[in-house]
Amino acid sequence: MAHRILALTLLSAHNLKDVNVFSRMEVYAFASVYGDPRTRQRTKADRDGARHPTWDPDHTLWFAVPPTAAADSASGACLHVLLRTERLFSFCDGDVGEVFIPLADLLAGACDSGGATALQYASFQVRKVQCAERRRGTLRVSYRFGPVMAPLVPVPDNPYQLPPWQCYPPPHAYAPKY
Repeated sequence: MAHRILALTLLSAHNLKDVNVFSRMEVYAFASVYGDPRTRQRTKADRDGARHPTWDPDHTLWFAVPPTAAADSASGACLHVLLRTERLFSFCDGDVGEVFIPLADLLAGACDSGGATALQYASFQVRKVQCAERRRGTLRVSYRFGPVMAPLVPVPDNPYQLPPWQCYPPPHAYAPKY
């Protein structure tokens, strides 16, 4: 299936709620398409930003997005960004907030001819995890779409392939020499 490459850069977040009690917040982000764990990518933790983290602008997250994602937005086609903080005395990190970015909004600025787009900037509200009413700050991102890429043609299997027993060396080849 044809797809476009989404290059997403998480720039910064502002006015996040401090969820750490004893230590300074060190915020990092997980991003995935449709919440699929196979597409999950992570940024490095910002050690100095606390409630106003900034991430490396050279660290770009790459996602393959089907061109029909704008039509699938009614079924929940979105980019999920989860902001977390590293905790000092705990085995689990704390959730700061999450952002759901509809892919239809991102694809609205993309050209319909399928060419690459210019770099664009956007801001989204960070909300409490699993609670849409509570706002916890703002996330700034930059993104661009690559051209529509055709799918790779699968290579047909070789009909003259050897049977498996002829591909492996005989068992005595692995015997130790005494």
